[in-house]
Amino acid sequence: MGADRGNGYFAVLVAPGEHHVCASWFAPLARMENKIGLAELQAEAGQMYYFEIKVGSPGANEAPVMRLKSISGDMGAFLVSRSKTSVATPKNK
Repeated sequence: MGADRGNGYFAVLVAPGEHHVCASWFAPLARMENKIGLAELQAEAGQMYYFEIKVGSPGANEAPVMRLKSISGDMGAFLVSRSKTSVATPKNK
């Protein structure tokens, strides 16, 4: 549905019901153990949901991992206020 670089965000409208959220980290030169994040969402009409991606090392001498997690509306709104909206651009074939 979208992609961004760095400190950005994008929004997606979904119908009420069960949804599966997926994120993948594209960094071909990065040595990472986990480049995929998965989450479930039971969307309700008129509600807003926020997800955050974090990349970090679980411990010393361990490869970084990516985590996708649901965050509160307050934290989501705060992070959005400090971020840039990602703009979609078509890829040239």
